[in-house]
Amino acid sequence: MKQNWLHKLFAGILMCLIAGIGLFAWADQNPVFCMCCPDEKQDRRALKGALYAAPLSAPGSKGYVQVYEAVAGLEPVSHQNLNLKRQSDGSFLIRKKSGSTFRILQITDVHLTGSEENWEKDRKAVLTVTDLVARSKPDFIVMTGDLVFGTGSSDPDNDRRALDVLFQMMDAIGIPWTWAFGNHDHSFLDRYEESEITEMLSRCRTLRMSGGSQKITGYSNEVFQVENLDGSLSVGLIVLDSHNEIWNADGQNAGYDYIREDQVDWYENQVQRLRETYGEDARTLLFFHIPVPEYQTAWEELTTGGAGYLSGDWREPVASSRVNSGLFDRAVRLGSTMAMFCGHDHLNDYQVEYQGIRLVYGKSIDYVAYPGIEQQTQQRGATQIEIGPKGNLEVIPVAFE
Repeated sequence: MKQNWLHKLFAGILMCLIAGIGLFAWADQNPVFCMCCPDEKQDRRALKGALYAAPLSAPGSKGYVQVYEAVAGLEPVSHQNLNLKRQSDGSFLIRKKSGSTFRILQITDVHLTGSEENWEKDRKAVLTVTDLVARSKPDFIVMTGDLVFGTGSSDPDNDRRALDVLFQMMDAIGIPWTWAFGNHDHSFLDRYEESEITEMLSRCRTLRMSGGSQKITGYSNEVFQVENLDGSLSVGLIVLDSHNEIWNADGQNAGYDYIREDQVDWYENQVQRLRETYGEDARTLLFFHIPVPEYQTAWEELTTGGAGYLSGDWREPVASSRVNSGLFDRAVRLGSTMAMFCGHDHLNDYQVEYQGIRLVYGKSIDYVAYPGIEQQTQQRGATQIEIGPKGNLEVIPVAFE
């Protein structure tokens, strides 16, 4: 009996030593992880960010392993493999093939939770996204927000696991993509400093973001110039960060945030830059998460003939900000933007033509955020956007089957 007890004691000590050596070796190879105590300048928020730099060593408990197994079984999706490079000003240049159609797939509101209780819904979301991408075979993917279901009370470990699943899924698919942050993405990522967010996002090899280098409000403001082989512009893709929620000084919630005035000015500057580079007929598409108020106005004006119906349905009130920063009016005045694409309201998937601009709600993925939405199917899917050889625009809803 005594010998058995000593055996267990020595075995326990040996296991602790092995684990300690492994941890120190890992920390030596990953210098962002600090084994020492933080000094007075390193607050808890920054420490959380540093700890995030450690790769997730386990996929969670038993059920969530099946989400990782689903991701591990994904196959790359064939695509044109177009030349895409970042330029010195932070914008991206995509060179399409001569005479070919450029295909974009808008995916929105995936709402990965990273939680054990919702592992089956996360697995469904992963398989839904990959099925839609495989059917569409796009050249580029624009994700318009709420990819991670972060909230003020969500477990940071779950949020990080959701991000890990997202990145592994998109890298397995293998198609370049960009991300317009949604309010739930912000609820997760706003816990961290900008440099920490940049480090997190750098782990996904297929993600194309400039990392807040535009020096305006928000993190996910991007420009992609899609060029024809002869150097002319096929289309400019402009992505804007619509932020999270507004809180008054007394701590009261004032509703959803909005695309700020400096972003609207930046948008105009990008349109003018494209015109100076490619000519006055430069055409653009706008992507963001939270709809601008004109989405509601346009739907209401269908009855008076002030807007033109194209497709889809209104199934819930438009949850835009109470503040209108004038983005839509600026776009009308500039006359460059052919269409705007948003997400946020998971049940809406309509398209309307309003004052010369197509307003598009992307079909959503969500299996968890709305009560009972797992059983609803009419809104689930993606949105295929095609720019033809002559610059003509076609927007095709892709329903999940």
